[in-house]
Amino acid sequence: MRYRPLGKTGMAVSTLSLRLNGERCGGDPDAWLAFIHAAFENGVNAFEVVHPTSALLEGLAYAARSVERRLIFVALRLSDGLGPDEIVAQVDHVLLATGLEALDLVIVDGDGELHNESVWALEDLRSASRVLRLGVVVAGDEGMQHVHGGAFDVLLAPFNLLSGWRERLRVRTATDKGMSVVALDPYPEEARAIAEPKAVKRRWFSRPTYPLAGLGSYNFLHDTHGWKAEEICLGFALTETAVASVVVEVDSHKHLEALAEVTERDLPAAVAAQIEMARFSAERAAGTERRTLDRRARAS
Repeated sequence: MRYRPLGKTGMAVSTLSLRLNGERCGGDPDAWLAFIHAAFENGVNAFEVVHPTSALLEGLAYAARSVERRLIFVALRLSDGLGPDEIVAQVDHVLLATGLEALDLVIVDGDGELHNESVWALEDLRSASRVLRLGVVVAGDEGMQHVHGGAFDVLLAPFNLLSGWRERLRVRTATDKGMSVVALDPYPEEARAIAEPKAVKRRWFSRPTYPLAGLGSYNFLHDTHGWKAEEICLGFALTETAVASVVVEVDSHKHLEALAEVTERDLPAAVAAQIEMARFSAERAAGTERRTLDRRARAS
């Protein structure tokens, strides 16, 4: 596992962050404890708690006691639409249930409705050292006001091989503002659909395959030896040096081990070139389609 500094905080986090989603596991604290210990064994020290259940928090509490507190990074993603009092109550509940003195990061959705009173409540928690950093999730242009506002320390945003100039600009703007960046959704549904290999009809008298067939497409996602599509997507997200960590959600210990290994590998040079060619081809096709629609609109 590789580690990167979280901005100028002095904290080093694993390049792979593990999402602990209370809605995706049963009510067994021992199962959560075993899962978090497996993450420790694979070098993961950063965790994002989502929909905290009693079982999840109990398992996390036991796991946290087995290591030095300074060595793990625990973030809490708040439920959407909480008011100031509800934000404080949820943070207090998690701190009490886990026995932690403070949360390293509390995250809110910046694309939704976020009132000033809620931001002030978060700032009060940070001032009281019950929360060390504030993070905001931004996936659209409307949420960028929170990046420019200066109240938040960490930007969490989707970043993957399908990301365009807007997503890249979002990351650069955050770093220019002194914010740390954590990447979300490294393997989006669109990439999953592209990664599905399409069946090829074989014909007896078909011509030999053109050597450059597939160039500029995303075929490499399913025909790169030694790499699965999800691993390529994760590897690409990690090539962005401004990204401190990438949040993933896994469904088994084997899945966790496979993704943890990716952080130690570099993408093959050929794949890196193919990604750029595919991105260029997609952007050019989108531009052609947009110009065609504009011409039709003017003609009508």
